Amino acid sequence: MKEDLRVQKTKAALFRAFYELLSEKSYESITVNELCERATVRRATFYKHYSDKQDFLVGIVTRFRESFNDMMSAQIGCDIKDYFSKYLELILGKIAAHPAIAKNILTSQMRDPFINVVIQINFKETVAKLEEAVKGGARLTVCPEVAASTIVGGVSLLLVHWFENGMTTPRDVLIRDAAKVIDGIIES
Repeated sequence: MKEDLRVQKTKAALFRAFYELLSEKSYESITVNELCERATVRRATFYKHYSDKQDFLVGIVTRFRESFNDMMSAQIGCDIKDYFSKYLELILGKIAAHPAIAKNILTSQMRDPFINVVIQINFKETVAKLEEAVKGGARLTVCPEVAASTIVGGVSLLLVHWFENGMTTPRDVLIRDAAKVIDGIIES
């Protein structure tokens, strides 16, 4: 069911305000009051949609994943291996374009909870994507759950490592090497 337009606008304002604040300071130092002020949303409205800041974080990651899925849906005819390479390319581009946000996430106390939320949401989506690919004729060397955990966990840690080491490894090298691992999981 599609959300009411007012709810969509409220959430969009909260997400924009969060990204702005996160580019300025750590997750821990962002308060719900400050977030609501920046978004020009009443605190009661925030709590109508989210139980707390952690629930809001899950909403952010879910929305981020949905926006990536929308971008990826434009990849008509893209096979499952190319899908993951293109997805990684998009994520690397977002991190490179917003290093302050990445830094404030990865140097805060929210680092591990954030990574866990990302992995959990992406795991479910990746299992579904792999199961869909198998129905379309792709063959996996392992079950979809093992494939998804390897891909999602590996890519998540790769992204963290890449950022923490100054993003010195060229993006095309990371994409190529990750594709080799994925090629070992998904047979042509």
